[in-house]
Amino acid sequence: MAGVTLLTPVVASFVRARPHVRVQLITRNSDVVRGMFPSRMHDIGICELPIDPSGLNVYPLPDAVRRDPA
Repeated sequence: MAGVTLLTPVVASFVRARPHVRVQLITRNSDVVRGMFPSRMHDIGICELPIDPSGLNVYPLPDAVRRDPA
């Protein structure tokens, strides 16, 4: 689960530096994540490609981030 393994330490550091910011980390499958953006209730998502990029700014994760640590 990329949302847990990649983002948890990053989000923790971000929130420590910005305690006034509200962050909610939700894990869902890629299709569900893709469907969450039209509501504009979410700002960032990590999905497995391919997805329909219509209406989104899609950026691939750098290879260093995508490597499986196991």
